Amino acid sequence: MDFIHILHLCLITIEFLAGSAYVLFRLLQVISKKWLRKVAWTIIGFMSLFFIFVMVLRTHNTGAWYLPLQAVEYTWVVFVFYLLILIVAFDFVRIALHFIPKGRCWAGRRMTRTRRIYYSCCLVFISALITYGFIHFQHPAVRTVTMELDKPVPDWQVVVVSDMHLGTMSPKTLEKNIQRINSLQPDLILMLGDQFVIDWQDLEKTGYADALGKLHADKGIFLINGNHEYYHGYPHNSNPDYKRLFENWHFTLLEDSVVCIEDQLVIIGRDDTTNRKRATLNFLMKDIPSDIPAIVLDHDPTGMKSAEQCGADIQLSGHTHNGQLFPLNIYGRFTSSLKGFLYYGYEKRGGTHYYVTSGMGSSGAPIRIGTDAEIVVLKMKATCQQ
Repeated sequence: MDFIHILHLCLITIEFLAGSAYVLFRLLQVISKKWLRKVAWTIIGFMSLFFIFVMVLRTHNTGAWYLPLQAVEYTWVVFVFYLLILIVAFDFVRIALHFIPKGRCWAGRRMTRTRRIYYSCCLVFISALITYGFIHFQHPAVRTVTMELDKPVPDWQVVVVSDMHLGTMSPKTLEKNIQRINSLQPDLILMLGDQFVIDWQDLEKTGYADALGKLHADKGIFLINGNHEYYHGYPHNSNPDYKRLFENWHFTLLEDSVVCIEDQLVIIGRDDTTNRKRATLNFLMKDIPSDIPAIVLDHDPTGMKSAEQCGADIQLSGHTHNGQLFPLNIYGRFTSSLKGFLYYGYEKRGGTHYYVTSGMGSSGAPIRIGTDAEIVVLKMKATCQQ
């Protein structure tokens, strides 16, 4: 694991501990019974230490045994995240009331009791919300996206999946999702990175390898690496056992490489942006015939301008999860629009069609709130006479 990723985990830890401290501070203000105060201290204190423990495990290759612990801890992070939002929202209302004479009088008499009731309702509401988010995550949506190209296109059923995050998604959930993908009868499957958040040597013992081996597509299954593959040493791995896994699955890994399928479709698989020396798209596309549709697979959509500049017909990306949790999806769309890239969904710029998927998995906790896990069916139609 590189220094940048470790620094990122340290920043997340600091943010989480600060948020937990503020939540504890506010809860203790309304809890009068000593035993309840001890319970609040114990739970938040223990889960904070537990979070540090999980972060330490993530920075070391300790195997897959700690994954259930990670799921529990990140579910707690989601709980604290929403509780913090609701507490801060209440604080803003309380501050606003102080600027209104009648409001200040009312707040002075009833604020403690009101806040106690409000916090109790928040705890119940967030518990229900997380339960919903866990169930919702287990049932990815199937989205059909149609793109019209001014070239002859193959009449293929193309299924696109991204960000499975195997290690967060359980083997049982993966098995169900693969059954659903196969039920779509795909001719071609494209996987857009962040398939794995565990070491490749743990894939067989955890059951993920068996499930992946059941994927089937007549024209092939092609995948690229995402940032999480880099964190766990997947890219450019020459280990024979590693190569055997992909051969057994009938997967073709594209690492800054190009494949032409039956002279009907070109797939350009870009290495992840984590590799700062990855090949330019212009270099990868220099020998591609202009009369064959070209699809670029690029895990991170932030560099999407190059696809249009190089004349790619389609670019498919993932990485963003569409925020995974409300209101992070709103924040993500706003900031991405300022930076000039597509955060989620379909858009056409110039002659290039873009789709950024929210992904089939999740990061950290197996929860989706305000966003969908999704499987994408890509339909290509020709506007020209074939």
